[in-house]
Amino acid sequence: MERAKYEIQDVIEGDSTELDMSEFELTKIPKNTFVLMHKLITLSLASNELKSLPAKIFDPLVLLKKLDLSSNHLTQLPKKIFDSLVLLEDLNFGNNQISQLSPNLFASLSKLRVLNMNDNKLKNLPNEIFYPLINLRSLSMGNNCISSMSADIFAHLEFLERLIIMYNHLTVIPETIFSHLTNLQVLCINGNKLYVLPEKLFASLSNLSTLFIGDNQITNLSEKIFGSLINLKKLFMPGNNIVYLPDKLFAPLCNLERLYMWGMHLSYLPDSIFSSLFKLKELDLRSNSFSALPESLFTPLNTLEMLVLDNNYLTTLPDNIFVPLTNLNYLSLYNNKLCSLPDTIFTSLTNLNYLSLSNNKLCSLPDVIFTSLVKMQQLIICNNQFTTLQDNIFACLKNLKMLNLSCNKLSILPDNIFEPLETIEEINISNNYLTKIPSSIMKCLTLIPTAFAYHNNLLKDDLIATHFHQKVIAMVYGKREVF
Repeated sequence: MERAKYEIQDVIEGDSTELDMSEFELTKIPKNTFVLMHKLITLSLASNELKSLPAKIFDPLVLLKKLDLSSNHLTQLPKKIFDSLVLLEDLNFGNNQISQLSPNLFASLSKLRVLNMNDNKLKNLPNEIFYPLINLRSLSMGNNCISSMSADIFAHLEFLERLIIMYNHLTVIPETIFSHLTNLQVLCINGNKLYVLPEKLFASLSNLSTLFIGDNQITNLSEKIFGSLINLKKLFMPGNNIVYLPDKLFAPLCNLERLYMWGMHLSYLPDSIFSSLFKLKELDLRSNSFSALPESLFTPLNTLEMLVLDNNYLTTLPDNIFVPLTNLNYLSLYNNKLCSLPDTIFTSLTNLNYLSLSNNKLCSLPDVIFTSLVKMQQLIICNNQFTTLQDNIFACLKNLKMLNLSCNKLSILPDNIFEPLETIEEINISNNYLTKIPSSIMKCLTLIPTAFAYHNNLLKDDLIATHFHQKVIAMVYGKREVF
């Protein structure tokens, strides 16, 4: 409290417009604390231990524009505590323990633009609570316990651009609740308990650019649900219970750039489902139940830069499935059940710089499979069942920086297999069955910054015979180190 007294005195004497009293370990604020601070514009009481506030504590602060009460232990706010703050533009009382709000709490805050109520214990909100906030641009009330909201609760927020109501307890959402939010750009309703989204829920949101609907319990989506979202750029819908998607679901989303659909129990996708997504850059389909994909699935996606297919049940891939993806630079097929790959599967991916085939059941790879990947920088093919590799398999990977071959069944490596890797910085051949590393390979390994060869069956005498530095020998002989 002594620190607070000095700060307050400095403000009074210096005629300052800002006061930061955050992290002062304050447990209470005397009711006359701000009496002589009429010119204060910014006040922070964040990250203290305040459990309550005097009802008229802020009455003298008629010029205040920003108030931060976050990260305290407040359980309630007096119903008239903000009545004098007619110029307030930014209010944050997130991360407290407030369970309810007075219907007229914001009655004087017509100039408020940002309101943060995240991380409290709010259960129900009065229908008219937001009516006075006619200039509000951002409203955040995520991580509360809100179980229902009236259809007109946002009716007066026509200028709202950002609405966060994620991770509450909503099971139903009124179809017209967003009908007045024509300027909304970001909407987060993820992490609730919603089973159904009404068909016209987003009908008025033609300016929406980002939408989060993931981590609910949604089982199906109407084909028309996204019909008005012509300016949507990011759609996050993972972690629902959807097993089927209509083939025209994404048809209106001609400006979509990022689509995240992981963990949705999908086992099938219509081959034309992405046919309108001409601007898509990122597509994440991991942790579903795909065992096969249509060959034409990615046909329109020539702007795609990232594709994630991890944690599915893919056993094979059609020869031409990646042909349209000429701009792809990141491809991950981690943890599937791939046993083999077509020779030309990656032929069109000339811009690829990251590829993961790890945790599959691959026993061999065609010697020409990486021929087109001249920009590749990271190649991860660990945790497969390779026993050997062709000596020229990496011949075209001139820009490769990281290669992971660990956790396979390699018992031998061709003498010159790593020679083409002119820019390599890290090689991992650990946890294989290697009994001997040819001297040419050992020499190559000693020239790069990082190499791993531990947990093999290397004979120490064979290594000593190569006449390399003792440190190198130790690091490939059963020790988990780097050389």
